[in-house]
Amino acid sequence: MTFNMDVRISLLVLLLLNSLQAQGDKNCVPRNYGSDSVVCVCDAHYCDLPGPVTLPDPGHYTVVTSSREGHRFLTETHELQDSPDQGSALLRVLVEEPGQTMLGFGGAFTDSAGINIATLSAPAQDLLMRSYFGPDGVEYDLCRVPIAGTDFSVRPYSYADLVEDDLLLESFALADEDKLYKLPLIQRAQELSERSLRIFASPWAPPAWMKTNRKLNESGELLPEMWQPWSNYLLKFVKTYEAEGVKLWGLTTQNHAGGEEPIKWNSLYWKSENMRDWIKESLGPTLEAAGLGRLKVMVGDENRDALLWYVPEILSDEDAARYIDGVAVHWYTDLGHGPQLLDQTHE
Repeated sequence: MTFNMDVRISLLVLLLLNSLQAQGDKNCVPRNYGSDSVVCVCDAHYCDLPGPVTLPDPGHYTVVTSSREGHRFLTETHELQDSPDQGSALLRVLVEEPGQTMLGFGGAFTDSAGINIATLSAPAQDLLMRSYFGPDGVEYDLCRVPIAGTDFSVRPYSYADLVEDDLLLESFALADEDKLYKLPLIQRAQELSERSLRIFASPWAPPAWMKTNRKLNESGELLPEMWQPWSNYLLKFVKTYEAEGVKLWGLTTQNHAGGEEPIKWNSLYWKSENMRDWIKESLGPTLEAAGLGRLKVMVGDENRDALLWYVPEILSDEDAARYIDGVAVHWYTDLGHGPQLLDQTHE
């Protein structure tokens, strides 16, 4: 490695792989799922905890390695060298030319995650949550929470199922899934985290009576006369969660908006031009009037293959774009649609 030693540089490289083989001194209970490695079972006595990882002294770098070869959060600190060893890679860090900023890493507080975590003993639950959010864990800090039912739910549901055509949303109420599984875990994550969590919410479907097919699932579109009630519904969700101590950082406008095919779980189909007009005429002004213009509104929330034909239709409209902060994307269809689509969409 070659560095200008007049510049105080501390380099932290964090390598975390999904399927890992454990070191014997970590009390790992290995389990094999038929792959080329094992996972460690998280229970009341053990979870993968890297421990606090701090920046090293100037002139040194720290590497944290997990690997199929046997390392689990192996932490090593070495001195930077003025000239590389024979056969080693040369790494130059251009500290004066920063690139993209990473806001954070995380996962989703889904019904299925909560249902599974609830089956664990209290000590196992606590250790698992620490492994994700605690300062001795991997410190997730960017997380999604679904708005009502999803494909990670055991049933289709919304927060206004009981009364048909409840335009004033007087029957709006969180579901048992929120009270039992989502809110408690988010609140516990907030307690454990030493960082401010960025939590964003995503809808899968409105109440059935707001849709053309009168069903929570099987696609269907939002009725034009329901554009404002749907915006009010999303606003009500944000306010209800924030009343429970969960301040939201952002909101996506629709999970998987671009598909017309009928599917079993909560779903809603949006034509891109309708999404554009709904944002500028209803959702954006509704959030702004409620003092929630701080929410980061993200469009897309689709697979990469939909980026170029779905997103530009919305962002090219200045009146819609003024309410939009970014584009959400699902990292699927990797073989057929490469990451260059993100560059093309950005351009």
